[in-house]
Amino acid sequence: MGIFALYSNQNASQQKENLSTVFQYPIREDNYYTNEFYIRKAKYIDTLKTQLHSYYPSLTGSLSRLVSAYYATDENRIYVYPGLLQPPLYYENGSLASKFGALGWIISHEIMHGIGIQGVLYDDNWNKRTSYDALMSSTLIHLNAVCLSHQYVSYNYTDLKAFRTDTQEEMLADNDGLKASYHTYKRLLKKFSNNVSQHHDSLESDRLFFLSFAQTMCGHHGEKILIQSAVVIPHVLEKFRVIGAFVNSRRFARAYGCPVGSPMNPVTKCDAW
Repeated sequence: MGIFALYSNQNASQQKENLSTVFQYPIREDNYYTNEFYIRKAKYIDTLKTQLHSYYPSLTGSLSRLVSAYYATDENRIYVYPGLLQPPLYYENGSLASKFGALGWIISHEIMHGIGIQGVLYDDNWNKRTSYDALMSSTLIHLNAVCLSHQYVSYNYTDLKAFRTDTQEEMLADNDGLKASYHTYKRLLKKFSNNVSQHHDSLESDRLFFLSFAQTMCGHHGEKILIQSAVVIPHVLEKFRVIGAFVNSRRFARAYGCPVGSPMNPVTKCDAW
């Protein structure tokens, strides 16, 4: 699986990536009109390449404003666009906990699509897998998806789609992505333990990790969108994406001291891994 992170924004103190590299023409701070000409030219050429070659991913468009990441099934690739690589989702000087809780979870969520209900049945080159391991993995994931559906069906605006495959894929990616990001964060702390203070490996740090994840889901919708989300949109509402992932996380319960059997730490959890 490949991960493509595309960004082109600059700040006053440090250049993240030269715009000239993105547009293949010299971009200058003191010449707006020439810059606009080159950018339009680059976009036109990029559009032609995209139309002529189906495998060619567009590198221009509205990259500097696009806040998105997605998994391309047919390419087995993840695309991370520049709007994610800046505050409030990413701070260069932010803590490891906040980075892995926010951007780390977003990337992990997309990675999990590669081994979801459909993805687990295919190899890196998208060839069908028929081995015993593949079938067992598929069975475990399916059982976990059904478990999540029974859990999420009681959430508002979710009952009509909780058992749909596309919604199950998203629920799995949310839950497993959070676990993957947390474990990666902890492994990184352990690997560089000599260079990391004890503060970074504490309950307070764990709370920051989960808080950062929850903050990525901050949002408010009008009644029209809420009704639409009940059927059209595969994701459950942001509030329940957070709650659903937390109630299945033992690490969250430990970090916040949730008693066993409480609403945020139920005895029965959905977990395939």
